[in-house]
Amino acid sequence: MTDARVVKTKQKLYRAMGELLEKKSFDEITVIDLAQQAHTTRKTFYSHYQDKIELIEEYENQIFIKLSDLQAGYKFMDKAYITTYFRHIGNQDLLLKGLLSYNGSLEMQNLFKEGMYQEAQKLLALKIRDKTKLNYAALIFANGLFGVTQYWLMNGKKEKPEKMADIIIHLGMLPGAIFEENHRDLS
Repeated sequence: MTDARVVKTKQKLYRAMGELLEKKSFDEITVIDLAQQAHTTRKTFYSHYQDKIELIEEYENQIFIKLSDLQAGYKFMDKAYITTYFRHIGNQDLLLKGLLSYNGSLEMQNLFKEGMYQEAQKLLALKIRDKTKLNYAALIFANGLFGVTQYWLMNGKKEKPEKMADIIIHLGMLPGAIFEENHRDLS
């Protein structure tokens, strides 16, 4: 069982990083900045993390574990799958917005895209047998979804998750005819 104090401290550090990313680039933020913003000490920070990268990796892993759990029941990419994704992303705190902003870490954004790519590959592999096509389809979807997610977060999440799913489906962001093929094959 996780100590509630540890969870609270980590949440404060996540929030502090999100607040700092509104003002500075990821590379400019120091551990001292984080500790001060979180109203804690460097010693406390280092008792949990080796560096700010480890903090972000833990945060992103939590997001993807939860997203993967939420999407585990889906056999294909459709409106429900994409709506679930946007609901989960929309429920995240200031840190995710900061990480995906222009002040965020390019390294971390690439990790985020890689997570999306892995998820897309899992689902698309059920329909695309050719490895080359599978890789490109997953890349197209992951990079497109990342860009749309980034824009949506930066612009205040004005559209509801269901609307975002409609936009993605109607703009053809699902690689090829995956959406239609999945429904045709499973009907």
